[in-house]
Amino acid sequence: MEQRKRIIYVFFFALLLFVTFQLLRIFSPFFETFFWAAILSFAFYPLYEFIKRFLRHETVSALITTVVVVLGVFPPTFVVLTNLVGQTLDLYKGAHAYIREGGIESLIQTVQSYGWFQTFQEKVLSSELLKKNLSNILLKTTQMLANLATAHLAKITKNVFFIPVNVILIIFFLFFLLRDGEKIYRFIYQLTPMEESDRKAVFLKLNDVFSAVIRGQFFTSIMQAILAGLSFFFLELPAPFFFGVATFFTSTIPITGASTVWVPFAGYLFLTHQIHKAVILTLIGIFVISLSDNILKPIVIGERTKIPVFLLFLGIFGGLRIYGLIGIFLGPVFIALFLALVKIYQERYDHNR
Repeated sequence: MEQRKRIIYVFFFALLLFVTFQLLRIFSPFFETFFWAAILSFAFYPLYEFIKRFLRHETVSALITTVVVVLGVFPPTFVVLTNLVGQTLDLYKGAHAYIREGGIESLIQTVQSYGWFQTFQEKVLSSELLKKNLSNILLKTTQMLANLATAHLAKITKNVFFIPVNVILIIFFLFFLLRDGEKIYRFIYQLTPMEESDRKAVFLKLNDVFSAVIRGQFFTSIMQAILAGLSFFFLELPAPFFFGVATFFTSTIPITGASTVWVPFAGYLFLTHQIHKAVILTLIGIFVISLSDNILKPIVIGERTKIPVFLLFLGIFGGLRIYGLIGIFLGPVFIALFLALVKIYQERYDHNR
């Protein structure tokens, strides 16, 4: 009898794992759209709760919140993406023409004419081979970056047909996640096979990190992107939308942040004798764009994540590489989950401590 129970037990869990695996395969094409819907529902859940408090009707409250998100998020996103694609094409054409007309060689000659560079060249770049190939290295690097941008643009253009379908799916998922989010959360919470105290600690940690990344990092990144885009626009610099979006992505990088975009551009302006624009961009970059990160992030995020900076750095970069844009959110979440599980292991199972 005991043997029969063991066989049934093993068969049940084998079947459960098999069915779960098949369901994951079936749902995998919708993972990205579902994840974006989950991010939106998490970000706007307080609004849903506020509306539900007055209407006392889950479906109507979820419908109103979904309409607010659709009207408030999707039109501006569409405008930004349209301008981004146009400016990316213009930037690529301009960069290609600049390279073809000898702009890189001219820039190198200008840099080599500076006294400080001549000293640097004599002391550091003394190798004849390095000096001879410096121009070729820069040209090949620039061409490689241009080709990379073109490849990504081609990929986006290829998938442009699926964008309306994905938007409809996001809206569909968003409505049900708002309406049934609490039930789904409770179901997953109760299904997690852990002690109550451990389960509570893990879910609280995940909630804190998700909240910090979405409502904190996302908000500060958008603010920095807007500030950078406006700065480029008013200084009449090329592709303000493009560099604004680039700032949004780089602002998630610990340590360097938004300066990854504006510092090289300010350096280029200095080298091409556009001194007044370079000075203004540098001042705005230091005291407005980058400083806003130091002011907003502690207020919005605070110390809720408690993830070491170097782990956050690796998590964001690794997440971006493996999962794409959603990796910005998944990287910190997986790190937080790992740290929470390690802590539970140390407290409950590491008897040598």
